[in-house]
Amino acid sequence: MTYAIEWGEDPDVVVRTEGTASVEGLHAMTMAVLDDPRFAPGMTAIFDHRRLDWSGMAAPELRRRVEDLERIEPRIRGCAAAVIAGSPATFGLQRMLQAYADANLSRTFSLNVFYSVEDAREWLRTVRPT
Repeated sequence: MTYAIEWGEDPDVVVRTEGTASVEGLHAMTMAVLDDPRFAPGMTAIFDHRRLDWSGMAAPELRRRVEDLERIEPRIRGCAAAVIAGSPATFGLQRMLQAYADANLSRTFSLNVFYSVEDAREWLRTVRPT
């Protein structure tokens, strides 16, 4: 799994991914964003997974990903993340991940799934008006 991080203003950060999704790869991507000196609490992000193959991510891997998010929850408090899915299967997996996160995290950050970048940007603006 590879990723490219672009820092901006609307949203604060865009991460584009490619390859095959893995819990380890998603963790590395997340930590690259969080460890960057430009990261700040309350930021908005788009994770563009349209080129990322999620077919190997089943329920156990999604639960591991949520456990990973639980460990970093204090660092992502107040942030909002919009995920872009490239297929119905990826959209469904992202919604499952969102449901696990909603059930296991203390709702300290916002997460939503979309098919289009435009819809994601619009939602992020409602979470944090520009």
